[in-house]
Amino acid sequence: MSVSHDAGKTWTYSATPFPSVSWAQRPVLRMLREGALMAVSFTPPAPFVDADGHTFMSAGKAALFVALSKDGGKTWPVMKLLTDGKPRKITTPTGEHSAVIDATHTEDHGYMSAAQTPDGMIHLISSGLYYRFNYAWINEPNR
Repeated sequence: MSVSHDAGKTWTYSATPFPSVSWAQRPVLRMLREGALMAVSFTPPAPFVDADGHTFMSAGKAALFVALSKDGGKTWPVMKLLTDGKPRKITTPTGEHSAVIDATHTEDHGYMSAAQTPDGMIHLISSGLYYRFNYAWINEPNR
C-alpha cells in the first residue's frame, strides 16, 4: 500500500493483507458512496467465515473476493467470496474461459473494472463476466 499525506511529494509503503495478483488478474479498488473502500481481487485458497461463524476454505486455483475497509484501508474486517453459492458453470461471452462456481469456487482470474451507480448498485465486469451487487450484500456473511 502506498500512501501520501502531502499530495504525492512523499510516500510511505506498507504491506496489505491481500496476496499479490498474478497473470490475467487485475484488481479493483474503489471508494463507495457509503464511505467504505472496496477491494475486489483474487486470492489463492484462503479461509473465509460463513454465516454460522465457521471457517471454510475457498477452493480452486484462486478465488474472487470482495473486501471492505471503513478506515481508509488500515483494516479490512469484511471479506466475502464473490459468489451467490449456486452451483453452475459460467463461461465468458467469447467462450475462452469457463469456471464451475458454487459456495466455495469462484471465477479464478480476470481483468476487472467496477462502478457504483446512483441507486447504490455495484457493477463489476471481469473479462466479460458481469456481477451486480450492493453494499448490503457485501456485508452479509458468506453462505
